[in-house]
Amino acid sequence: GGVMGLWNCRSEISDTSYLNDHADERGGAIDVSGDLAGELLNCDFVGNTAGYGGGAVNLGGMRRGRYELELTGTTFDGNYCEKRGGAIFVGTTRGSQPTLTLKGTRGGEATVFKNNRVGKNIPNAIHFGRNVVDEYSSSDAYLNVRPDGGSVQLLDPISADLNLRREFFMRVDGMG
Repeated sequence: GGVMGLWNCRSEISDTSYLNDHADERGGAIDVSGDLAGELLNCDFVGNTAGYGGGAVNLGGMRRGRYELELTGTTFDGNYCEKRGGAIFVGTTRGSQPTLTLKGTRGGEATVFKNNRVGKNIPNAIHFGRNVVDEYSSSDAYLNVRPDGGSVQLLDPISADLNLRREFFMRVDGMG
């Protein structure tokens, strides 16, 4: 990642801004590889760029492991990636098992995705999928949305590229 790499850890990052960071490959600000249980709380990712795999955050896909990342009251605005994930890339190959959770906060703050782009200026918040086209998806992908008194605003689309009968699951709490 442009600022940090997280490998095989438990991590909580709060009240931090990642502004205009760059990675030639994955994760303009943060690259996650190996087992992770983590949370980003009240962070801002603005104007970050990467060549491949998440303009702001790359979550897994390069190494076998369980990737569980929770975003609470966090903003992704104006991030860009040439391939796969304007703001976030969630990898589903090489034995990775990803789960991404988006939350608002009890204080009413929102988790927001806006103005994020991939490729030739295509709006994209999060991409779930394979690292490269000829790889196989080794797991399903999970996205949980839990407003918890705040809100989750996905103003950019989500995309998925899975194969071998792997599926994308999205669960929204509070929707009946």
